[in-house]
Parts: sequence; C-alpha cells; structure tokens
Amino acid sequence: MKVGPGSAIAMPAPGFRGLKQVANLAQLYWSAGAPHSFAQYTTRTMRINTKPPQDNSSDTNGSESWGFFDKVYCISLAERSDRREQAKRQFAAVGLLARLEFVIVAKHPENNEKGIFESHMLCLQKGLAAGGRHILIFEDDVFFRNFDPSALQATLGRLAKIDKWDGFFLGCITEGSRKTATKSLVKIRYRCLAHAYAVNVSFAGRLIRQQWNGIPFDELLRRQHADFFAIYPMVAFQGLCGSDNQTVIIELLRNFFGGLPFIQRVNEWYQNHKTLFLAVHLTTLVALGVLTCKLWE
Repeated sequence: MKVGPGSAIAMPAPGFRGLKQVANLAQLYWSAGAPHSFAQYTTRTMRINTKPPQDNSSDTNGSESWGFFDKVYCISLAERSDRREQAKRQFAAVGLLARLEFVIVAKHPENNEKGIFESHMLCLQKGLAAGGRHILIFEDDVFFRNFDPSALQATLGRLAKIDKWDGFFLGCITEGSRKTATKSLVKIRYRCLAHAYAVNVSFAGRLIRQQWNGIPFDELLRRQHADFFAIYPMVAFQGLCGSDNQTVIIELLRNFFGGLPFIQRVNEWYQNHKTLFLAVHLTTLVALGVLTCKLWE
C-alpha cells in the first residue's frame, strides 16, 4: 500500500490492483463519516495543528517517557537528507533524538513496496540482534502533534501490565477501536500506515519469518490479526515532507480527502465516537421522517 518511506496506500502500476487501492482509500473516507454534515464538522474542528510540538530536547521527562522502548529506529532513503533534517527536529522536540538511530536504505530499483517491506524487516532484525524487547520504528516523514510526555508514560505503564500485546501505535488508521482501563490507551483493529509503531520481541520474531510475496508491509501487519493497541489521542502523523509516491492519481485522491493527517484524525474520531455519530444521524433521520409526515398531513 506504500511507495516510499512515509507514503501509504499507493499502487505500483495502473490496473485492477491500482483501482482496488483507490477504492480502499475512498472507503476509508466514507467509513470515517463522509455525509456532508459530518465532513463539514470535521473540516472545522479536526484540522491538524501545524505548530511543532514544544521542544522537550532538554527535558528529562520528555526523554524518560520513551524509556519503555529499548531500540528506536527511523527508516530514511539515502537521497532524502531533507527528510532526515526535518525528522531530527521532530524527534528532538519530543525528547527522542538522542536515543534514535536512522536506518539509511537505498531505494529499491524495481519495486518500491518491496523496498519498504525490506526496510521494516531490516529494522526488526537489527532490534532483535541487539537484544531489543520493545522495538519502536518510524518513517522519516513522521511529525508529532499534541505530544504529552506524562500521558505517554502513563499509557506505556498500562501497556506494560497487559498480559498479551503484539504492537503499539502512536499513529495509524484503524478499522475499530475500544477503550481499556486507561483512557489514553485503546485496543484497535489495525488497517494501515506504519509511520510510528512498536512491536515486542515475540511479535518481531514472528514478523521476520515472513518472506516478500507482493503484500505491502502494512497489509502484512493487518493480516496478522494481532493484539494491537494505540495511544489515544494519537500523536504521530505522516506527511510532513514531500511524498515519494510517484502515483499521481493516489496523491491527488489523498489531497482531495484532506491528506493523510486529516484522514487519520477523522478516522480516529469516528472509530472512538461511533455511538455519538450514529445517534446524531439516527436523530436526523427521525426528524426528517416526522417532518415528512407533517408535510403530507
């Protein structure tokens, strides 16, 4: 579903597979509340804050909040030094730069999706080889909004007490979400985007046994039907720098739907407020029904 580190939901070439990708992206938007009134509401209230997070580079609490993760990597294409510089500023602002290692990779000469797959597998292999138990991986166009070190620390404290968890996301698109005993931690049904996630040692070992067979990495994650959790609200978004996505129709479609950060935010709001969303629309339908009956009297 992706064409370069940091891009997502992309197709390698036109055709049936490409049309299916377009349909999937449209479905994401509509499942997140495409009716006009809801779209207007989210446009007004869910714009992603464009201001960078408060700089926590000299804040010990900022860096200590990441202590749960023993290996931290960020995937970056060799030729995208511009992304690395912007990513460094993002990581410094949340107190993570000193602990992070950039994994520099060459762009795959033939298949960008395969290149992304191999890049994520490389990070997992490096983490396991280094004895990592909780491996955190980013893509280099990640950016952070509304980051709170104390909230992250509380969230990870709760995650550590859960008997079985496979992955933890700082940002992604989901197919479902439900609350846990801690407000800032939700259990999710993962759908796509792999720009900011962590896995534990057992799940990492399970993933690296997978061979490339044409399935994009985030789709591979989705098919695991694993025990995935996420911070709520999400704090990591994708798309700070220019995209490596060379598929024009996908890029245009993304932008038409407000861009990946907007789509992620709308998706998160919808998945965590389905009852309210359905109640509002049911009330609207009932009101329209009553009004119609009155007009026919």
